[in-house]
Amino acid sequence: MVASLRWGAGRTRRENQTGMRGAMAWYRAVLQCDGVPSAFGAEGAKSITANFAKRTWHKNATCSWDGNQLTLSVENDFDRDGRAVMDEFSDEISACIRGGFDGDLRVISVTEITHEV
Repeated sequence: MVASLRWGAGRTRRENQTGMRGAMAWYRAVLQCDGVPSAFGAEGAKSITANFAKRTWHKNATCSWDGNQLTLSVENDFDRDGRAVMDEFSDEISACIRGGFDGDLRVISVTEITHEV
């Protein structure tokens, strides 16, 4: 049976999640990937940032290259442990870094933040 979608008292989804109007929990995930070939890291970071900007379910996505590893920082309202972002980051790395490589992808941190709505 499908769960009821009624939020009660005219509340929106976001109001129901927080129990109040105006703010809701969001998460900032930071992930890193090492082993990226240095010839493709900087351009890959630019492409990954651009592609994450098209994903409307994420906000403030940036991917950077420090010469050794890619670091992605992204915010959303659903991924408490970073695993969903890790899956998407892996897909983007595969699409944006030519030739493939043997690297390590990991969640560095997930921090709860508050966004005004």
